[in-house]
Amino acid sequence: MRVAMVSRTYWPSTRGGAEKYFYEVKKKINHPVTVYTWDKVKGKDIVQVEIPKVKIIGSMIFSLKTSCLIRKKEHDLIHVNQFWSEYLSFLTKKKLVSSIHDLPSKNDFLHRMIMIHSAKKSEAVFCLSEAVKKELISEGVNIKKLFYAPPGISITKVKLNKRKYSKGEKIFTHVSRIAPNKDLITIIRALKLLKKDYDFKFYVIGQKMSWTDYYKRIVQEIKANDLEDNVKILGKVDEKTKNELVRSSDAYLHASRYGEGFGMPIVEAQRMGIPVITSNLFEKLGTVKSNHTGLIFKAGDEKELKQKIKKLLSDSRLRRKLISNAKKISKTYDWNKTSKIIQEVYEKVYRGKL
Repeated sequence: MRVAMVSRTYWPSTRGGAEKYFYEVKKKINHPVTVYTWDKVKGKDIVQVEIPKVKIIGSMIFSLKTSCLIRKKEHDLIHVNQFWSEYLSFLTKKKLVSSIHDLPSKNDFLHRMIMIHSAKKSEAVFCLSEAVKKELISEGVNIKKLFYAPPGISITKVKLNKRKYSKGEKIFTHVSRIAPNKDLITIIRALKLLKKDYDFKFYVIGQKMSWTDYYKRIVQEIKANDLEDNVKILGKVDEKTKNELVRSSDAYLHASRYGEGFGMPIVEAQRMGIPVITSNLFEKLGTVKSNHTGLIFKAGDEKELKQKIKKLLSDSRLRRKLISNAKKISKTYDWNKTSKIIQEVYEKVYRGKL
């Protein structure tokens, strides 16, 4: 069985959870796999689809060009990463499976309907959370074709090196692409409120996205709140540096309002023994359980976020409980288990037994 994996963006050129998901799964599939992406990624089994990088039209062109390239190859199965690659469902007659990280909101009607169409056309759909699975069922997708396949978590061990990043201040970290849905502005405003109580450094690890001016808005917000000495945007860093920074943290912060399917960096922080504070979006997804594996605040509420940070820093018993519970659960996320689920579904689809 020959598999084509289609992901508009791909690890490590683009460092996001959706990209890493395909990257890790590909390594463990016991069949020939070719990846089609528009990112510049080295590899003999990587096909770069060169197109203009325009947010919507570019994605359509990517799907059209990719379908033409795949048509000429003897692939038995196409696995689509539903991250602006979903137009492919209109363009191919080959057997199709999909990984759906999250569904667009009902306000984004067209994009949502395209993704639901893709899910209905797919022979099988891999959902990263039970919340996404339930939402697809409510939209009429056959439950028999839906499979829960969460990400695995693998961490390269690093030594604790807090002195490298702090001169005695508290350290907070955040890992993600710098985009509007991540809502870094709420974190910055919460930290402004916290400044009178604590000295701190907040390290933002993640790359700028070319399709948005959100990075510029973040820089303006940092200046407006007089936090230039406290907030450091590091951009894209290597995995060792990222893990070293997170491992040195007093807390990991993630404030997303929408556009999340799981929250891989959150669970990576938990695996490293770092307590997390997240928006209630991640409670809905099932990634964090309030007061059990992390602290939760209402998305967009900087005052509540500030209160949760103070609570975590002042309550050592709570901190120990969150770390212990989260570590245990984080160990259940395993790339070998996820890849086994995906490969078994591949084989059923290939043989027409699904």
